Amino acid sequence: QANRTTLTKIDEKNRTSARNAQLALAGAQFGLDIMNASTQYRNVEGQARFAIMQSKNQAADALYRGRQAAFDTQSEGRDAGQDALLALAAQGQDVQGAGAERIVQSYEGIAEQNAAIVEANAMREALGFELEQISIDYQLDTARINRDQQYISSALTFGAQAAGAFI
Repeated sequence: QANRTTLTKIDEKNRTSARNAQLALAGAQFGLDIMNASTQYRNVEGQARFAIMQSKNQAADALYRGRQAAFDTQSEGRDAGQDALLALAAQGQDVQGAGAERIVQSYEGIAEQNAAIVEANAMREALGFELEQISIDYQLDTARINRDQQYISSALTFGAQAAGAFI
């Protein structure tokens, strides 16, 4: 009887030790899973934040370049109109009349249209960068969801392993 009681106590201690080891292992795995999920997300987040910042800078640069190119196009149109007047004057024609004024207005009007096209193209380019930012934000949201799902999955696995240790 005493021998049997001693064996029962030893078996109970062995079961307790095995259960504690199983719980410790499950806890360590849970901790590693959480750390891995967090690290993966932080890596994606860092890359995404950098890409968004870069994309914002590119969008601003595209708009700046577009405005500058539009201004240059209008200046070139005014200069071309003035050059046309000088060419008429060099040929001895009257540059004070309404016809000469229409020539200058024609050059300026075409230059304004071209400038508007240049600026619209720059806006399209900037819009492309803004759409890229939205896409990166979406990827970041997806990474956040994946991280949270890994947290939940790891917690459920840990819970199941902890419950299994007591069965």
